[in-house]
Amino acid sequence: FLKKLDFLDPQVIDRGVRALAEGCGNLRRVVLINVSEEGLNYVAEECETLQEMELHNCDDFALKGVSGCKNLQILRLIGCVDGFYESLISDIGLTILAQGCRRLVKLELVGCEGSYDGIKAIGQCCFMLEELTLCDHRMEGGWLAALSYCGNLKTLKLQSFKSIDASPGPDEHLGSCPTLEELHLKKGQLRDKQGARALFLVCQAVRELVFEDCWGLDDSTFAATSICRYDRVNVLLLVMLMEVELVPFHLFRIC
Repeated sequence: FLKKLDFLDPQVIDRGVRALAEGCGNLRRVVLINVSEEGLNYVAEECETLQEMELHNCDDFALKGVSGCKNLQILRLIGCVDGFYESLISDIGLTILAQGCRRLVKLELVGCEGSYDGIKAIGQCCFMLEELTLCDHRMEGGWLAALSYCGNLKTLKLQSFKSIDASPGPDEHLGSCPTLEELHLKKGQLRDKQGARALFLVCQAVRELVFEDCWGLDDSTFAATSICRYDRVNVLLLVMLMEVELVPFHLFRIC
């Protein structure tokens, strides 16, 4: 990560990105910082085989350029990071991205805002999406219900979260992800029992649960996982800096 004062001017970066795109048209993976929509348009036009992109300090307007990368399969977006980046990614950017990058297989959103509408757009447009990661998310209440639109999702990862969903709504509106196989929870707060229960309800088809460095993990959290409908669910418990009350696991097989 770089602080904002260390960034080159976007126009300077765009010129460099243009030279790169014109000279390396066969690029498959690229990492860019503080590039504008114009610079990303060069990449989309010249690098038609581009499959993987990592974009730091980006905002909604920059994603107009990303949407031109029709063959993009793996995308990592770093928006707001306290002390480093202050850029904003909202439902507007997520919708633009969803409509343009329909072949996404893996998507990671770091420090992104949004709501039900943005995640729904991703689910409806990106039919091939198999892995979704939300790190330090700033999603509005009710976003969990939109996961049911991700019809091919196999892996869901939540990392560095302060809460899961502040207002998940009634159970009958949540839906579920029938294809989901893995749920990873890392470095997050699980004290919000309502949000945790809603998450397990949406992920009731999951076969593997991973808890790593989570706070607020107690008997009621494990009781909520009983919503998962499979008779045997693998639970991987990684205890490092975790506040946890260990309980008898007669319902789970510990890996």
